[in-house]
Amino acid sequence: MAGTNSGPTRGSAHWSTDYVEHLRTVHFTLVAVCVALIILSTARTQTEALRKHFSESKGLQQLGRLSLLPPKGANVLIITAEDVNIRCPFELYDNLTLRVPEAFESQLFDRDSLETVGVTTVLQKQETLKQFRNMWDVLNQAYAEVPLELSTTAYVGRSSDYQHPIRAALRFEKLDHPPQSPYPFELRTFSPRALELVRSQDSAFDHEIYYRNKFALPSLTHGGKLVEQVQVWIPVEKSTRLSGYDGQAVLISHARQDGYYWRHGSFDSSFRELNEVTKDYQDIDLGAIERIVRSEAQRTGESLELVGVKVPAGKAVIWGTIVILAIQMYLWIHLRQLSPNKLQPNDPGRDVAWIGVYTSLDAKFAMLSTTVVLPTVVLLGLQTRWFKLPLSEFNWPLLAFTVPLSILLGVWSQLIRPSP
Repeated sequence: MAGTNSGPTRGSAHWSTDYVEHLRTVHFTLVAVCVALIILSTARTQTEALRKHFSESKGLQQLGRLSLLPPKGANVLIITAEDVNIRCPFELYDNLTLRVPEAFESQLFDRDSLETVGVTTVLQKQETLKQFRNMWDVLNQAYAEVPLELSTTAYVGRSSDYQHPIRAALRFEKLDHPPQSPYPFELRTFSPRALELVRSQDSAFDHEIYYRNKFALPSLTHGGKLVEQVQVWIPVEKSTRLSGYDGQAVLISHARQDGYYWRHGSFDSSFRELNEVTKDYQDIDLGAIERIVRSEAQRTGESLELVGVKVPAGKAVIWGTIVILAIQMYLWIHLRQLSPNKLQPNDPGRDVAWIGVYTSLDAKFAMLSTTVVLPTVVLLGLQTRWFKLPLSEFNWPLLAFTVPLSILLGVWSQLIRPSP
């Protein structure tokens, strides 16, 4: 039998099977390309300029003010021992503290001090990228610890002396009219150095967090003739880890309000490209960092990235558009060769597992979705960076030509696909 170039012929008993299987492969290729372009174009790729200011966690602070420790209604703290008699209104300023793995303790403890920093200090405004990096990594590993029970023993000593504190009895009372304003006790964590000094005098001491305040009392070493500043610390006997605490969520939420889509993780992974660009000068001011990053982005151009491979955004848009339209056109040409009625109801090709030859409504809907809707949405998303680009940066001529052409090819393919 003579062959022709006008399309499939009936010369072979199985020509329809091969032909329909080829159409199925083209259809699957179109879907796969669209999905790959979605993944590529939505990947986190663009260098982001860091904001200069970071808000404190209001929710974290509010939770910290909800003290559960003193007896209900108690408003006066009484600490007594030999040469010690403290009776004062009190307020427990925080009811949770940040804890971090040992590897990050240097971020919470000043080398020149025995004190840890407070929760709000960790979340203060960061002046340099290195400071932000340290805070980000600390919050990635940090968890909140909530005190549940106070010790019945308080310790009184000089502000910087953790080796020779006086043990004192502690109790709470309720007065209808406290004589003065309350003294705020702040929740702190023993630094490794401070804990070492305490345990050198009491090896059984196993408390890690405590409430602290300072008072002016008659001298502990001069028979009460002089007044000196002393520190009172109340160990927390029992505490629990706050489940669900996410230290980075606060910053991520604030950044998202300004259009920055940060993600959880270490700084190296969350800001990988920024880290690479600024790795040699992260000690400089964030304002200077922003200018450097902007200049670098202008020099290299925007890029998309997937699995570590960078693709210039402009080329990805052009070639992605060309590939989608080429596959749609190729599919349309081959479907056109089957019309009208070249694929008969009894041809073996009707038995190929492909939704393009199925007659059910759900198969028709799936075919319409994958040959018309999906390519059109991908072209729109790719060319507008999923509608994140300002209107002034849209390539309107490209959109005006390619999107209608994609819709035309997709709809036409639907109209000429094999009928029952």
